[in-house]
Amino acid sequence: MTKEYDGEKFTSSQFLVFSNRMVAMLVAIIIVKFFKQPPFIAPVYEFCYASFSNVMSSFCQYEALKFVTFPTQVIFKSSKMIPVMIMGKVIDRTRVYTAMDYALAIVISTGVAIFTLSNADDDSGDGDEKTTTLSGLIYLVGYICFDSFTSQWQGSMFRSYKMSSYQMMAGINLFSATFTAMSLLISGEMWYSLAYASAHPKALLHMTVLSVCGACGQLLIFYTIKRFGPLVFTIIMATRQLIATILSSIIYGHHISGGGLLGATIVFGAVGVNVWWKDYKSRRKRAEDEAARAASARAAAAHNSTAEDDDDRQGEAAKLVPGQRV
Repeated sequence: MTKEYDGEKFTSSQFLVFSNRMVAMLVAIIIVKFFKQPPFIAPVYEFCYASFSNVMSSFCQYEALKFVTFPTQVIFKSSKMIPVMIMGKVIDRTRVYTAMDYALAIVISTGVAIFTLSNADDDSGDGDEKTTTLSGLIYLVGYICFDSFTSQWQGSMFRSYKMSSYQMMAGINLFSATFTAMSLLISGEMWYSLAYASAHPKALLHMTVLSVCGACGQLLIFYTIKRFGPLVFTIIMATRQLIATILSSIIYGHHISGGGLLGATIVFGAVGVNVWWKDYKSRRKRAEDEAARAASARAAAAHNSTAEDDDDRQGEAAKLVPGQRV
């Protein structure tokens, strides 16, 4: 949208979202059609909940930018993991998060906030006098709630209906494309966007590439939610900004402040500790299972030995003549 095509910029961000959803839906449908999938038993209407919440989270996110300061945005966005965990408990009462999970969420949120705010200080001084208003906070709360609901509802559908990530991708994008198309038609941007794309073939090519890349990203997103759960997906999304900034500093020589390095150390240290802790619990559980199996095998062997001794004594007793005693 910042690039000019024949001296004219494309101004409809909604159409870019629509084209992304359409291509993602077509990719998912093709995969579902030509590759074996589990039986589809989910009610189709349940996909619309996650689609609607996804659309609303994007709306609230962009509207909030007009009414809140940057530090407020950072604090809310970096603390998404805790609302995701709370939403998981609301949607699925059997969902259990350990104290380690909550501690990890708090530490990572703190590290991301320190990293982002520290590096933002170096770029400050743009004269932005914007203050945080009540409406901005309401938009931010809406963004957090809708975004948390989206991934947790998808995770709940994966657990309930045992569908593939491609079936989920097709269903979600069907409703997302429908909602976005309705908005484009109501606002009149659909006809402007189609006319612009037909008049600028290079812009159409770039839209197509962008949509294909977005579809590929969705393949990974839905697989991550299905395989590892909404919380791990949220952790990945929270840390990707750090990784992108660090790669940018390496490739382009951008500066990272001392506070930024501290925040990155906190985040990656927390992730590393979490990986070690889960590996430790997994190894301990395997050791306990092996010990239980060994104890069960010993008990079975002892039982069999006792039974064999009883059988031998009974056989010897049967051979004795009447009047003889053992």
